Amino acid sequence: MDYRTADPIADAKRAFSQDDYRVVGVKLGDSVLAPVDSSVGHVEVNVQLPNGPVRFLALDPQPANPDRPSEAQLSYLKRYNTEIWTRLRTLREMPVSSLPPNYMR
Repeated sequence: MDYRTADPIADAKRAFSQDDYRVVGVKLGDSVLAPVDSSVGHVEVNVQLPNGPVRFLALDPQPANPDRPSEAQLSYLKRYNTEIWTRLRTLREMPVSSLPPNYMR
């Protein structure tokens, strides 16, 4: 994926429309990096995710630091995850009858 031209908002909307609520992240050693904009605030959700809460992407390394994601990848991750969390927040405000089948309150 070319993170410089990819559209994380469109990708997140597409995933969400297919009931894929996972955030994206990269593994860095024993840690997972899945950034989200702090303006989203805390959102408590209860969603069944059979493949886990994170969809792991291959690391797109910084040229000078191959163990860290590139700035373009970091930006993509943060924008994608912020869109997913923002959309999850809207689910909390919907009537139960309108919720997707894998979302539980």
